[in-house]
Amino acid sequence: MAIKRLEIALQQAKEYNFLGKDILGNGFNFDIELRMGAGAFVCGEETALIASIEGKRGMPRSRPPFPATCGLWGKPTLINNVETLANIRHIILKGAKWFSSIGISGNKGTKVFALSGKIKNTGLVEVPLGITIGELIFNL
Repeated sequence: MAIKRLEIALQQAKEYNFLGKDILGNGFNFDIELRMGAGAFVCGEETALIASIEGKRGMPRSRPPFPATCGLWGKPTLINNVETLANIRHIILKGAKWFSSIGISGNKGTKVFALSGKIKNTGLVEVPLGITIGELIFNL
C-alpha cells in the first residue's frame, strides 16, 4: 500500500509540474524514481541500501568513501529517511531555533514513533525528543 501511495504522489507531482523537466517553467529538471530493494533490516544502513538497490547483497561497506562522494553506481548520493525530509519544510519556514526549542531536558527537536501492541493508543506519533518510554506508552 505504501508503494502505491508513493506512486500516486509522484504522479500528482508530475501533473502539477513539481517533478520532471522544466519544473514550474524555470528550466530545472528533477525526477524521483522508486526502487524496491530486498527489504532486509540491514538495508536501513545507507551503504547496505545502496548495495541492495544496485542488485548486490545488502551489506554495509567501510567508509570512506562516503555516499555523498561515491554512492549509488559510484555517483554522489544523498540518503535521508522520511522523518528527516518531513522536518525540512517546518525548519525552513520557522527556523532552526524554533525546531531546537522543541524537546525535553536538553534534547532538541522531535521524533516519530510507531506504537503498536496492548497500549492505550496505537499508530504514528510525533513527540518531543527526551520523552520517556513510560510517557510514550502510557500517557499518549
